[in-house]
This record gives sequence, C-alpha cells and structure tokens, in this order.
Amino acid sequence: MSNQWKIVDHSNISGMIVIEGPAFRLVICAQATNITFSDYLRIMADARLIAAAPEMYEALQMFLAYNDQGGPLHFDTDTMWAKARSVVAKIEGGEA
Repeated sequence: MSNQWKIVDHSNISGMIVIEGPAFRLVICAQATNITFSDYLRIMADARLIAAAPEMYEALQMFLAYNDQGGPLHFDTDTMWAKARSVVAKIEGGEA
C-alpha cells in the first residue's frame, strides 16, 4: 500500500465505494433504493475529494510555508505548484 489514498473499488454494488489508504480501507455506502447516474457521479466526486484530502492538506501546508518563508527566493515553487496540480487532477478524476 502506498502513502496516498485512492479509490480502489466502485464495482457494481450500487452506492458502495472503497477508498484505500496507508493504514486501512474506508467504505462509503450510499443507501438508496433508486440511485440515479447523477447520484453515482456525485458519490464518485465525493469519494475522490475524500481520497485527495491528505494530499490537499500537504499542498496547503506548502503554500503556507511559501508565505511564511518569504516567497519564491526561499522556496521550491515548482514542487508546490506540481503538488497543487496533482491534487486538482485527482479530485477531478484524472491521474495524480
């Protein structure tokens, strides 16, 4: 298992999504009798946001450090922006 959280299963079981992290798995279950495709898309968007939360926290820490350390002269801005782009891609369903 890696240090990152990721969606590992969103199989045919209606409304159930498994998110795997470094120490455990989180199962999200949206119980409803008639889950629509629109509901499924919303549930998946929520799952991607949950899976990206630790990386979002790291990215925010980088931005705060950037501010606290005096800006671009004292900080690796390429890494900071790459991390932010990676998190946004993960949230939007792309490859992180």
